[in-house]
This record gives sequence, C-alpha cells and structure tokens, in this order.
Amino acid sequence: MTAGAPRKHDREALLQAFLSYIAENDVPIVSEFAYQNGLHRQQLYDMPELSDALKLCITKKEANLEKGGLAGELNVTMSIFSLKQMGWRDTGPQDQAMGPQDAAERKSRLMEKISKVIDDAGT
Repeated sequence: MTAGAPRKHDREALLQAFLSYIAENDVPIVSEFAYQNGLHRQQLYDMPELSDALKLCITKKEANLEKGGLAGELNVTMSIFSLKQMGWRDTGPQDQAMGPQDAAERKSRLMEKISKVIDDAGT
C-alpha cells in the first residue's frame, strides 16, 4: 500500500482483514493491526466504514484484559495499565464521591459518636 488512506475499493478488503484479525486475537490491538497493514492507527479511525469493527475490537480487548487480569492469565500490571489507557480509573473511598456538605455532615455525626463514647467511658 502507498502512504495515506487506502483507496475506497481497498477499504472493504481492509475491513475483512480487520475482522479476521479481531477474531484471531484474544487481545486485539488497533495499532498492531494498523502497523501490519502499513497504516497508522488514526487512519483506521478516520474510515467511517471501520467504525463498528473498531468498537468491536476495543470491546473484545477490554473484556479479555479484564477477564485475563482477574484470572491471572495475563500480566496484571499490564492489564491494569491497558485498561487505564482505555478510560478505566481507580476509584477511591466512597467519601470522595460525596459532596462537601455530605462529608461535613458525616464528620459531624462521627464526632458526636466519639464524644458520646468518651463521655460514657468517663462515667
């Protein structure tokens, strides 16, 4: 292939090759397929006819990274890194999800309980 996006009539063949690649790989990688076909990754994203195949590829990759990482079949660190690249993130304690007023109210209730325990211990 020459530089640039494949001509229109080559795109059907590229789609079929991409679907085969997805089927043959447990953890398909968009950039790997692009490289193997003399393209850069963005060229694949710029082709509307590949949109559904790209979504399928990413969904399969995400599912298999999660499943393989949890089962210990894949390197857990690499699975986590890859999933974070796909938009996953670590979540902290639930307090972080609360608004400032909720957190202040919870802290106030906790302080009341602590004071009661201290008072009860002193009597």
